[in-house]
Amino acid sequence: MNKKQIPLLFLITLIPFLIFSVGRPDFVGGDSYYFLNHVCGEGELGEGDLVRTIFGWVPCNFILIKILLFLLCLSCVFAIALTGNLLYDQNGWMAGLFIFLAPIFFAEFTKFENDQFAFPLIFLAIYFYYKGFFKNSFINRLTAIVLLVFAAQIWGGAVLFFPAFAFGSILFVLSTIPLLIIYWKQLFFTVLPRFPVFDLFGNVWENSLVVGIAYLFLLPLGFNGLSKILLPQMVFFTALLLLNSKFVFLATPFLALGFVGYFNKLDYSKYGKNFKQIFLWLPFFMAISWGFVSLTQPPLDYQWDAVEFALQESERPGITNDWDLGHWVYYKGGRTEQVGGPQDFNISKGIILSRKELPCPVLKEFNELKVYRCD
Repeated sequence: MNKKQIPLLFLITLIPFLIFSVGRPDFVGGDSYYFLNHVCGEGELGEGDLVRTIFGWVPCNFILIKILLFLLCLSCVFAIALTGNLLYDQNGWMAGLFIFLAPIFFAEFTKFENDQFAFPLIFLAIYFYYKGFFKNSFINRLTAIVLLVFAAQIWGGAVLFFPAFAFGSILFVLSTIPLLIIYWKQLFFTVLPRFPVFDLFGNVWENSLVVGIAYLFLLPLGFNGLSKILLPQMVFFTALLLLNSKFVFLATPFLALGFVGYFNKLDYSKYGKNFKQIFLWLPFFMAISWGFVSLTQPPLDYQWDAVEFALQESERPGITNDWDLGHWVYYKGGRTEQVGGPQDFNISKGIILSRKELPCPVLKEFNELKVYRCD
Protein backbone atom coordinates (compact mmCIF):
# COMPACT_ATOMS: atom_id res chain seq x y z
CA MET A 1 0.00 0.00 0.00
CA ASN A 2 1.23 3.47 -0.80
CA LYS A 3 1.00 6.75 1.11
CA LYS A 4 -2.27 7.72 -0.58
CA GLN A 5 -4.05 4.44 0.10
CA ILE A 6 -3.34 4.19 3.83
CA PRO A 7 -5.08 7.52 4.70
CA LEU A 8 -8.14 6.45 2.66
CA LEU A 9 -8.40 3.18 4.57
CA PHE A 10 -7.96 5.05 7.84
CA LEU A 11 -10.62 7.60 6.85
CA ILE A 12 -13.26 5.10 5.76
CA THR A 13 -12.88 3.32 9.10
CA LEU A 14 -12.87 6.52 11.13
CA ILE A 15 -16.01 8.09 9.61
CA PRO A 16 -18.62 5.59 10.89
CA PHE A 17 -16.85 5.35 14.25
CA LEU A 18 -17.07 9.12 14.70
CA ILE A 19 -20.80 9.02 13.96
CA PHE A 20 -21.27 6.07 16.29
CA SER A 21 -19.17 7.58 19.09
CA VAL A 22 -20.63 11.09 18.94
CA GLY A 23 -24.19 9.94 18.31
CA ARG A 24 -24.55 7.53 21.20
CA PRO A 25 -22.74 7.15 24.52
CA ASP A 26 -23.14 3.37 24.79
CA PHE A 27 -22.75 0.17 22.78
CA VAL A 28 -25.03 -1.93 20.61
CA GLY A 29 -26.65 -5.21 21.59
CA GLY A 30 -27.38 -7.21 24.69
CA ASP A 31 -24.20 -9.25 25.01
CA SER A 32 -22.07 -6.09 25.06
CA TYR A 33 -23.39 -5.49 28.57
CA TYR A 34 -22.47 -8.98 29.68
CA PHE A 35 -18.84 -7.99 29.13
CA LEU A 36 -19.34 -4.44 30.41
CA ASN A 37 -20.80 -5.88 33.60
CA HIS A 38 -17.43 -7.54 34.10
CA VAL A 39 -15.26 -4.57 33.06
CA CYS A 40 -17.30 -1.95 34.93
CA GLY A 41 -18.92 -4.06 37.63
CA GLU A 42 -18.71 -7.35 39.44
CA GLY A 43 -20.03 -9.62 36.70
CA GLU A 44 -18.23 -12.92 36.19
CA LEU A 45 -17.09 -14.04 32.76
CA GLY A 46 -17.77 -17.65 31.87
CA GLU A 47 -15.13 -17.53 29.15
CA GLY A 48 -11.62 -18.97 28.94
CA ASP A 49 -8.52 -17.70 30.69
CA LEU A 50 -7.30 -15.67 27.72
CA VAL A 51 -10.63 -13.84 27.40
CA ARG A 52 -10.70 -13.07 31.13
CA THR A 53 -7.12 -11.78 30.89
CA ILE A 54 -7.95 -9.52 27.94
CA PHE A 55 -11.03 -8.05 29.58
CA GLY A 56 -9.12 -7.69 32.81
CA TRP A 57 -6.87 -5.20 31.01
CA VAL A 58 -9.72 -3.18 29.50
CA PRO A 59 -10.49 0.01 31.47
CA CYS A 60 -14.04 1.00 32.37
CA ASN A 61 -13.97 4.00 30.08
CA PHE A 62 -16.40 4.05 27.14
CA ILE A 63 -14.27 6.48 25.11
CA LEU A 64 -11.19 4.28 25.44
CA ILE A 65 -13.23 1.16 24.66
CA LYS A 66 -14.56 2.76 21.46
CA ILE A 67 -11.02 3.74 20.48
CA LEU A 68 -10.00 0.14 21.07
CA LEU A 69 -12.86 -1.12 18.87
CA PHE A 70 -11.81 1.35 16.17
CA LEU A 71 -8.24 0.02 16.24
CA LEU A 72 -9.46 -3.58 16.07
CA CYS A 73 -11.63 -2.70 13.08
CA LEU A 74 -8.80 -0.79 11.41
CA SER A 75 -6.52 -3.80 11.84
CA CYS A 76 -9.02 -5.94 9.92
CA VAL A 77 -9.28 -3.31 7.17
CA PHE A 78 -5.50 -3.15 6.71
CA ALA A 79 -5.18 -6.95 6.82
CA ILE A 80 -7.76 -7.52 4.07
CA ALA A 81 -6.21 -4.71 2.01
CA LEU A 82 -2.82 -6.43 2.24
CA THR A 83 -4.45 -9.72 1.25
CA GLY A 84 -5.96 -7.98 -1.78
CA ASN A 85 -2.49 -6.88 -2.83
CA LEU A 86 -1.41 -10.51 -2.74
CA LEU A 87 -4.24 -11.65 -5.00
CA TYR A 88 -4.37 -8.80 -7.53
CA ASP A 89 -1.81 -6.87 -9.51
CA GLN A 90 -3.96 -3.75 -9.37
CA ASN A 91 -6.48 -2.30 -6.91
CA GLY A 92 -6.02 -5.12 -4.40
CA TRP A 93 -5.88 -2.66 -1.51
CA MET A 94 -9.45 -1.62 -2.31
CA ALA A 95 -10.72 -4.76 -0.59
CA GLY A 96 -10.32 -2.64 2.55
CA LEU A 97 -12.79 -0.16 1.08
CA PHE A 98 -15.25 -2.63 -0.42
CA ILE A 99 -15.72 -4.53 2.83
CA PHE A 100 -17.74 -1.52 4.04
CA LEU A 101 -20.38 -2.31 1.42
CA ALA A 102 -21.65 -4.88 3.93
CA PRO A 103 -23.36 -3.32 6.97
CA ILE A 104 -22.50 -6.37 9.08
CA PHE A 105 -18.78 -5.55 8.98
CA PHE A 106 -18.99 -2.22 10.81
CA ALA A 107 -21.97 -3.37 12.89
CA GLU A 108 -19.85 -6.04 14.57
CA PHE A 109 -17.51 -3.35 15.91
CA THR A 110 -20.32 -1.38 17.53
CA LYS A 111 -20.52 -4.23 20.02
CA PHE A 112 -18.18 -4.91 22.90
CA GLU A 113 -17.76 -8.67 23.03
CA ASN A 114 -15.01 -11.27 22.83
CA ASP A 115 -15.57 -11.74 19.08
CA GLN A 116 -14.07 -8.36 18.18
CA PHE A 117 -10.72 -9.26 19.75
CA ALA A 118 -10.52 -12.40 17.62
CA PHE A 119 -11.37 -10.78 14.28
CA PRO A 120 -7.96 -9.11 13.63
CA LEU A 121 -6.23 -12.45 14.27
CA ILE A 122 -8.60 -14.14 11.83
CA PHE A 123 -8.03 -11.51 9.13
CA LEU A 124 -4.27 -11.79 9.60
CA ALA A 125 -4.57 -15.57 9.34
CA ILE A 126 -6.35 -15.11 6.01
CA TYR A 127 -3.44 -12.97 4.81
CA PHE A 128 -0.79 -15.49 5.85
CA TYR A 129 -2.78 -18.41 4.45
CA TYR A 130 -2.89 -16.91 0.97
CA LYS A 131 0.69 -15.68 1.26
CA GLY A 132 1.67 -19.25 2.04
CA PHE A 133 -0.31 -20.41 -0.97
CA PHE A 134 1.40 -18.04 -3.41
CA LYS A 135 4.89 -18.54 -2.01
CA ASN A 136 4.40 -22.22 -1.16
CA SER A 137 5.64 -21.28 2.30
CA PHE A 138 5.30 -23.67 5.24
CA ILE A 139 6.14 -20.82 7.67
CA ASN A 140 3.30 -18.63 6.41
CA ARG A 141 0.77 -21.45 6.64
CA LEU A 142 2.00 -22.33 10.12
CA THR A 143 1.67 -18.68 11.10
CA ALA A 144 -1.95 -18.76 9.91
CA ILE A 145 -2.60 -21.83 12.07
CA VAL A 146 -1.01 -20.25 15.16
CA LEU A 147 -3.09 -17.09 14.67
CA LEU A 148 -6.28 -19.13 14.36
CA VAL A 149 -5.43 -21.16 17.46
CA PHE A 150 -5.12 -17.95 19.47
CA ALA A 151 -8.26 -16.54 17.85
CA ALA A 152 -10.18 -19.69 18.77
CA GLN A 153 -9.15 -19.24 22.40
CA ILE A 154 -10.89 -15.86 22.28
CA TRP A 155 -13.89 -16.75 20.08
CA GLY A 156 -14.86 -20.30 19.18
CA GLY A 157 -16.10 -19.33 15.71
CA ALA A 158 -12.48 -19.03 14.55
CA VAL A 159 -12.31 -22.85 14.54
CA LEU A 160 -14.42 -22.86 11.37
CA PHE A 161 -11.47 -21.51 9.37
CA PHE A 162 -9.60 -24.78 9.83
CA PRO A 163 -11.96 -26.84 7.63
CA ALA A 164 -12.37 -23.83 5.30
CA PHE A 165 -8.62 -23.68 4.65
CA ALA A 166 -8.23 -27.46 4.56
CA PHE A 167 -9.41 -27.36 0.93
CA GLY A 168 -6.09 -25.85 -0.12
CA SER A 169 -3.48 -26.95 2.40
CA ILE A 170 -2.28 -30.36 3.63
CA LEU A 171 -1.10 -28.66 6.83
CA PHE A 172 -4.65 -27.46 7.50
CA VAL A 173 -6.02 -30.92 6.64
CA LEU A 174 -3.75 -32.45 9.28
CA SER A 175 -4.88 -29.78 11.76
CA THR A 176 -8.57 -30.17 10.95
CA ILE A 177 -8.91 -33.95 11.25
CA PRO A 178 -8.23 -34.19 15.02
CA LEU A 179 -10.31 -31.03 15.52
CA LEU A 180 -13.32 -32.65 13.85
CA ILE A 181 -12.83 -35.90 15.74
CA ILE A 182 -12.76 -34.16 19.12
CA TYR A 183 -15.24 -31.32 18.59
CA TRP A 184 -17.57 -32.58 15.85
CA LYS A 185 -20.62 -32.51 18.10
CA GLN A 186 -20.05 -28.92 19.28
CA LEU A 187 -19.38 -27.78 15.70
CA PHE A 188 -22.47 -29.56 14.40
CA PHE A 189 -24.82 -27.94 16.89
CA THR A 190 -23.09 -24.56 16.53
CA VAL A 191 -23.86 -24.30 12.81
CA LEU A 192 -27.44 -25.57 13.07
CA PRO A 193 -30.03 -22.80 12.72
CA ARG A 194 -32.41 -22.05 15.54
CA PHE A 195 -36.12 -21.63 15.17
CA PRO A 196 -38.37 -19.70 14.97
CA VAL A 197 -36.76 -17.80 12.13
CA PHE A 198 -38.03 -14.49 13.48
CA ASP A 199 -38.63 -13.67 17.12
CA LEU A 200 -38.75 -9.88 17.63
CA PHE A 201 -35.31 -9.50 19.24
CA GLY A 202 -34.21 -12.81 20.69
CA ASN A 203 -33.57 -14.77 17.51
CA VAL A 204 -34.18 -11.91 15.06
CA TRP A 205 -31.76 -13.07 12.36
CA GLU A 206 -28.56 -14.14 14.07
CA ASN A 207 -29.23 -17.87 14.24
CA SER A 208 -31.77 -18.16 11.43
CA LEU A 209 -31.75 -19.58 7.94
CA VAL A 210 -30.82 -17.42 4.93
CA VAL A 211 -32.01 -14.00 6.20
CA GLY A 212 -28.53 -12.91 7.29
CA ILE A 213 -27.48 -12.56 3.64
CA ALA A 214 -29.35 -9.23 3.62
CA TYR A 215 -26.64 -7.91 5.97
CA LEU A 216 -24.14 -8.22 3.13
CA PHE A 217 -26.11 -5.65 1.09
CA LEU A 218 -24.01 -4.86 -2.04
CA LEU A 219 -21.04 -7.06 -1.16
CA PRO A 220 -22.47 -10.22 -2.86
CA LEU A 221 -21.53 -8.58 -6.17
CA GLY A 222 -18.12 -9.93 -5.19
CA PHE A 223 -19.32 -13.39 -6.23
CA ASN A 224 -18.89 -12.16 -9.82
CA GLY A 225 -15.17 -11.57 -9.31
CA LEU A 226 -14.07 -14.53 -7.22
CA SER A 227 -10.83 -16.09 -8.38
CA LYS A 228 -10.31 -19.86 -8.21
CA ILE A 229 -8.13 -19.55 -5.13
CA LEU A 230 -11.03 -17.98 -3.20
CA LEU A 231 -13.74 -20.39 -4.33
CA PRO A 232 -13.27 -23.20 -1.74
CA GLN A 233 -13.46 -20.82 1.20
CA MET A 234 -16.34 -18.88 -0.34
CA VAL A 235 -18.36 -22.04 -0.99
CA PHE A 236 -17.74 -23.15 2.60
CA PHE A 237 -18.78 -19.86 4.20
CA THR A 238 -21.70 -19.34 1.81
CA ALA A 239 -23.09 -22.68 2.93
CA LEU A 240 -22.56 -21.67 6.54
CA LEU A 241 -24.24 -18.26 6.26
CA LEU A 242 -27.24 -19.74 4.44
CA LEU A 243 -27.59 -22.36 7.15
CA ASN A 244 -26.99 -20.04 10.09
CA SER A 245 -26.91 -16.27 9.67
CA LYS A 246 -24.64 -15.88 12.68
CA PHE A 247 -21.71 -16.62 10.37
CA VAL A 248 -22.47 -14.01 7.72
CA PHE A 249 -19.59 -11.84 9.00
CA LEU A 250 -17.09 -14.58 8.18
CA ALA A 251 -17.90 -14.30 4.47
CA THR A 252 -17.12 -10.56 4.29
CA PRO A 253 -13.33 -10.74 3.77
CA PHE A 254 -13.66 -13.22 0.89
CA LEU A 255 -16.46 -11.27 -0.80
CA ALA A 256 -14.47 -8.04 -0.41
CA LEU A 257 -11.58 -9.73 -2.21
CA GLY A 258 -13.97 -10.99 -4.86
CA PHE A 259 -15.37 -7.49 -5.28
CA VAL A 260 -11.90 -6.29 -6.29
CA GLY A 261 -11.92 -8.88 -9.06
CA TYR A 262 -15.38 -7.70 -10.12
CA PHE A 263 -14.22 -4.08 -10.07
CA ASN A 264 -11.14 -4.89 -12.16
CA LYS A 265 -12.98 -6.74 -14.91
CA LEU A 266 -15.79 -4.21 -15.44
CA ASP A 267 -15.81 -2.58 -18.86
CA TYR A 268 -16.11 1.06 -17.82
CA SER A 269 -16.28 2.28 -21.41
CA LYS A 270 -19.86 1.02 -21.59
CA TYR A 271 -21.03 3.13 -18.67
CA GLY A 272 -19.16 6.40 -19.04
CA LYS A 273 -15.94 7.76 -17.59
CA ASN A 274 -17.49 8.58 -14.20
CA PHE A 275 -18.73 5.05 -13.53
CA LYS A 276 -15.45 3.94 -11.97
CA GLN A 277 -15.51 6.92 -9.61
CA ILE A 278 -18.93 5.84 -8.37
CA PHE A 279 -17.44 2.53 -7.24
CA LEU A 280 -14.64 4.37 -5.48
CA TRP A 281 -16.95 6.66 -3.52
CA LEU A 282 -19.76 4.18 -2.86
CA PRO A 283 -17.98 2.48 0.11
CA PHE A 284 -17.54 5.89 1.77
CA PHE A 285 -21.23 6.68 1.35
CA MET A 286 -22.12 3.26 2.76
CA ALA A 287 -19.75 3.72 5.70
CA ILE A 288 -21.48 7.00 6.57
CA SER A 289 -24.85 5.26 6.31
CA TRP A 290 -23.82 2.40 8.60
CA GLY A 291 -22.60 4.96 11.14
CA PHE A 292 -26.06 6.48 11.30
CA VAL A 293 -27.74 3.06 11.29
CA SER A 294 -25.78 2.22 14.45
CA LEU A 295 -27.65 5.03 16.22
CA THR A 296 -30.94 3.21 15.63
CA GLN A 297 -29.88 -0.11 17.16
CA PRO A 298 -30.81 -1.31 20.65
CA PRO A 299 -30.47 -0.44 23.42
CA LEU A 300 -32.24 2.84 22.71
CA ASP A 301 -33.13 5.55 25.21
CA TYR A 302 -36.68 4.32 25.74
CA GLN A 303 -35.38 0.81 26.47
CA TRP A 304 -33.00 2.16 29.11
CA ASP A 305 -35.90 4.21 30.52
CA ALA A 306 -38.03 1.06 30.71
CA VAL A 307 -35.33 -0.89 32.57
CA GLU A 308 -34.68 1.96 35.01
CA PHE A 309 -38.39 2.50 35.66
CA ALA A 310 -38.95 -1.23 36.29
CA LEU A 311 -36.09 -1.32 38.80
CA GLN A 312 -37.35 1.82 40.55
CA GLU A 313 -40.81 0.29 40.93
CA SER A 314 -39.54 -3.02 42.23
CA GLU A 315 -39.60 -3.52 45.99
CA ARG A 316 -36.76 -6.02 45.70
CA PRO A 317 -33.49 -6.02 43.70
CA GLY A 318 -34.77 -8.48 41.13
CA ILE A 319 -37.39 -8.22 38.40
CA THR A 320 -38.78 -10.61 35.81
CA ASN A 321 -38.19 -9.77 32.16
CA ASP A 322 -37.87 -10.98 28.59
CA TRP A 323 -34.57 -12.85 28.41
CA ASP A 324 -32.86 -10.48 25.97
CA LEU A 325 -33.19 -7.60 28.45
CA GLY A 326 -31.30 -9.42 31.20
CA HIS A 327 -27.81 -8.01 30.68
CA TRP A 328 -29.25 -4.48 30.62
CA VAL A 329 -31.02 -5.16 33.92
CA TYR A 330 -27.74 -6.31 35.49
CA TYR A 331 -25.89 -3.32 34.03
CA LYS A 332 -28.35 -0.99 35.74
CA GLY A 333 -27.80 -2.71 39.08
CA GLY A 334 -30.78 -5.05 39.07
CA ARG A 335 -31.08 -8.83 39.34
CA THR A 336 -32.94 -11.26 37.11
CA GLU A 337 -33.14 -14.95 36.29
CA GLN A 338 -33.92 -14.31 32.61
CA VAL A 339 -30.61 -13.61 30.91
CA GLY A 340 -28.22 -15.04 28.33
CA GLY A 341 -30.45 -17.21 26.15
CA PRO A 342 -33.98 -17.78 24.87
CA GLN A 343 -36.11 -18.79 27.81
CA ASP A 344 -39.64 -18.08 28.87
CA PHE A 345 -40.70 -17.00 32.34
CA ASN A 346 -43.54 -17.81 34.66
CA ILE A 347 -45.67 -14.95 35.84
CA SER A 348 -44.63 -14.28 39.41
CA LYS A 349 -45.33 -11.68 42.04
CA GLY A 350 -43.49 -8.43 41.50
CA ILE A 351 -42.41 -6.25 38.59
CA ILE A 352 -42.30 -7.72 35.08
CA LEU A 353 -40.74 -6.01 32.07
CA SER A 354 -41.96 -7.60 28.87
CA ARG A 355 -43.30 -7.17 25.34
CA LYS A 356 -45.93 -9.83 26.02
CA GLU A 357 -49.54 -9.19 26.91
CA LEU A 358 -49.87 -10.31 30.54
CA PRO A 359 -52.94 -10.48 32.84
CA CYS A 360 -51.47 -7.87 35.21
CA PRO A 361 -51.87 -4.10 35.61
CA VAL A 362 -49.60 -2.05 33.35
CA LEU A 363 -47.69 0.62 35.26
CA LYS A 364 -46.19 2.26 32.19
CA GLU A 365 -45.55 1.58 28.51
CA PHE A 366 -42.32 2.31 26.65
CA ASN A 367 -43.19 1.65 23.02
CA GLU A 368 -43.42 -2.15 22.76
CA LEU A 369 -42.10 -2.65 26.31
CA LYS A 370 -44.56 -2.72 29.20
CA VAL A 371 -43.86 -2.60 32.90
CA TYR A 372 -46.34 -4.75 34.84
CA ARG A 373 -46.99 -5.15 38.56
CA CYS A 374 -48.26 -8.65 39.20
CA ASP A 375 -49.73 -9.64 42.58
